[in-house]
Amino acid sequence: MDAAQHQTGYRYVESRDPSNGVLYRYTYGLELRPIWTPEAIARQKALDGKGIGPGDYTPTVRKQEITQLTARYGISWEDLSTKEDRDHWIAGGALRIIDLQTNEVIAERVGYMIDTGQGHGTNFRSPWNDARSHACPAPELTPDRNPYVLYRTRNFALSILKPPLDE
Repeated sequence: MDAAQHQTGYRYVESRDPSNGVLYRYTYGLELRPIWTPEAIARQKALDGKGIGPGDYTPTVRKQEITQLTARYGISWEDLSTKEDRDHWIAGGALRIIDLQTNEVIAERVGYMIDTGQGHGTNFRSPWNDARSHACPAPELTPDRNPYVLYRTRNFALSILKPPLDE
């Protein structure tokens, strides 16, 4: 079984570790669960005629040190908030997709959010969590009307940079 048939998205992500400046490449893969020794696979195949299936693999992320970036595109994030913004519980940021060969910004998403409770933590309130409900661009909402903010960066990147379909 090949991991490529189960993954969608990009082949790899490269990043510089801000703590030490080292470059890394991260790749996704599937590893056979440790219980599946060659003997166990043979026994299973003898029992059901099929052997092992997709559920017998575990998703993994591999981290490899590299000496130089090879990616064509990069994603950067910039905090646009000023001290005055933060004093009023306003946060803003710019997410940019950059062509690393030309240094051209090919897409940008700017967003802001505000905590209308101005940082009060009464009644177990989480100010920045609540601010996600008061964001521009507005997040999608879950069926119970809560802001769904997972994968916003990933979805933005996928809307601009289309991963290859046939590799």
